[in-house]
Amino acid sequence: MAEAAGGRWRHFDHTGDVGIDAEAPDLDSLFACCASALFDVLAGPGPWIPSAARSLAIDAADREILLQRWLRELLYLHDADRWIFCGFEVKVEGREGGGWRLEGTARGEKFDPSRHRLRTEIKAVTYHQLSVRLDSEGTWRARVIFDI
Repeated sequence: MAEAAGGRWRHFDHTGDVGIDAEAPDLDSLFACCASALFDVLAGPGPWIPSAARSLAIDAADREILLQRWLRELLYLHDADRWIFCGFEVKVEGREGGGWRLEGTARGEKFDPSRHRLRTEIKAVTYHQLSVRLDSEGTWRARVIFDI
């Protein structure tokens, strides 16, 4: 397993896609770890320079949709604005009355073809087998599959 953002993750192959299984001691680290894994699939381990930051705020009805929207927004910033992110600060909170909110910062740099190579094109963050759960030992676990 690779380590990132206070958690650990591993890739797994899925028919025509690639997935990640991640684990961390808390939700904040789990969401940051999944973001690190997304950019590892896209562009590898770097070296990346965290020279700029983007702030994001995302709401969702449940943790799974929140994770999907978080990763989808990061993927959009990569596709539309050519960001390569390498550092993440995330705060995930349950909302009074229901639902979840994420406030986060992604640090990175713009893609430079003279310095960077992309490994895998990710078309989407899917809902297939998407999960976020707390196991019996108190470890947070997530599974995400990317459409490639």
